[in-house]
Amino acid sequence: MNVPGLTKQKKQQSGFTLVEMMVVVVILGTLSAVAIPAFQKFIYKSKTSEAPLNVKAIANGAVSWYGSPHADKGGTPLAAHFPFQGSPNSVPGRLDTSTLPKASLCANGSPQYKVNSAQWDNQPWKSLKFGINKAHYFRYTYQSANTGTRANFAIAAESDLTCRGKARTFIQCGNVNAASGEVERSNMLLLYASYSGSAPCLGGGRAAPSDARIKALRPGPPSLSKNLKGPSSLQGFAF
Repeated sequence: MNVPGLTKQKKQQSGFTLVEMMVVVVILGTLSAVAIPAFQKFIYKSKTSEAPLNVKAIANGAVSWYGSPHADKGGTPLAAHFPFQGSPNSVPGRLDTSTLPKASLCANGSPQYKVNSAQWDNQPWKSLKFGINKAHYFRYTYQSANTGTRANFAIAAESDLTCRGKARTFIQCGNVNAASGEVERSNMLLLYASYSGSAPCLGGGRAAPSDARIKALRPGPPSLSKNLKGPSSLQGFAF
């Protein structure tokens, strides 16, 4: 016996077929395969963005200091130099290195360093006019040496954002052109390793074998990078 409207009601109450469900699963899987990596890349870039900006700020402070007159405690003028731990009343000799924060990468199982504004209230950071007043992901190393046209500096920002032993280091150097007396900055380099304490761009020197994983971030003007004699992949990033 057929009841009017019953057949139509049953059709309306029927669920998805197996084929329809499989199509939905395939679509969701495809979307996940595209969206998740894109989201992870976005998060990585957002965490990495602090490094180039802060390296540039430190370099600006170093260049500004070099171009300003300074004197020792007795008032005797000092030779032009970049800031170091003995600033502001003396000049650096051999390579002087300062690193903050002092904790190693992922020391507490997290790539993020907590707020510690007081640690930046020391030399050479005071003379560089640089400090960080919020949580951050990178550890910063600043090096300087010599005076006059032999003066140079190197800056490195390193982090292991995954805490899996895959450090990334942004590096920039500054040297003085002997002919013009002007400070020239190298292009910024990205090293796929932690910082060894020896910048491949410092003094226009040769890149060490351990720096073979240096990669170009974005092509920029030749600047000091034209003097680098490292691997063919040794290119730069200019601001």
